[in-house]
Amino acid sequence: MAAGRKGGVYVCGKLGPRFIADPIEGDIGGAPFDVSITIADGYKGPGSYQSTRELTPGSGYAALTIGLATPGSGTKEWVNGTGANTVVVNSDEHSGTVSADLHSTRNAPGTVHVAGAWRCPPD
Repeated sequence: MAAGRKGGVYVCGKLGPRFIADPIEGDIGGAPFDVSITIADGYKGPGSYQSTRELTPGSGYAALTIGLATPGSGTKEWVNGTGANTVVVNSDEHSGTVSADLHSTRNAPGTVHVAGAWRCPPD
């Protein structure tokens, strides 16, 4: 996705103990997609967050969700499973990087690896 824009019900930033950037709309491979990033149950400000196979309170791992959806579908076609997924939130809390393996939730084909920089679209 070379450029993104705000989706319909758009949030980007810290909301209490969570961080949400959802949805960021743009084209991937010529097709429109919504990208979402949520860090819950462990967001403590800018830094690196990883998900793992086991979420144990106090372990330093966050409940991390990365998803891809067709705009307007109302559901994510690909989401990360447990495993080595990483989101970095920069000090501005509006940009960072992501690396995650996403699996299909419905009729979407196979798995997708998402990696690169992300930035919240301007207000």
